[in-house]
Amino acid sequence: SALFLFFVFAFIWLSVRWRAQRSVQKVLNARWSAQEPGSGLEGIAREWGEGLLGPLEAEKTRMDELENERERLQRELSSVG
Repeated sequence: SALFLFFVFAFIWLSVRWRAQRSVQKVLNARWSAQEPGSGLEGIAREWGEGLLGPLEAEKTRMDELENERERLQRELSSVG
């Protein structure tokens, strides 16, 4: 009897959860498809990622420039000596 009630409860819980998930997904799809491409969650995530990577890319460029300058100075010193 308890096992039967457990299965009934599990079935009801899963069906309610499934319907709620479908409803939320339908609303989100309708909202994001009506907007411009890239302005939904994907666009927000891309913008956030670019914001995180911007300073790292600038630092990498700076480090590459410093490495080139070091190599130039090393060649200059070796040609003098």
